[in-house]
Amino acid sequence: MNDQLAVFLTTVPHIVVRCQEQLETTYAFAQRTQRVELLETEIKHLNTWGEGRHQAEVYLYPDFSPFSFYFEVYPKGAKLDVGNRLMNGGLIYHGALEDGSHPNTFTVSLTPQRAWSVHT
Repeated sequence: MNDQLAVFLTTVPHIVVRCQEQLETTYAFAQRTQRVELLETEIKHLNTWGEGRHQAEVYLYPDFSPFSFYFEVYPKGAKLDVGNRLMNGGLIYHGALEDGSHPNTFTVSLTPQRAWSVHT
C-alpha cells in the first residue's frame, strides 16, 4: 500500500475500506493528477458521519465507475443489513481521465469539476 495512503487512513477511523485495490488505484490517480487533497477532503467528510452521537462506520465498496465508490453507513457494531443502514450513496469522481475521456458516472453536476463529490 502507498505510504501516504496508509497514513491518511489512520486519520479517518470511521471509514472501513472494503475495496482496498480500488482505493489504492484511485489514490494513485489522485497523486498523478495533483488531486489528493480533493479526494481526502471528501473521505474526511464521510468520516464525520461516524462521529458524535451516531458512532457509525462508513463502508466503502467499489463502484462501476472509475475512481468512484459506493458507500453505506451503519451504526458501529451493527449487523450489515439494509434494516440497520443509516444512509448510502456514492463518492463519485467527476472529470476527465488521464487519456482525456470522461467516464459515465450516471450523475449530474451543475458545475463542471474535476474532483470527487458525495451523492446520497
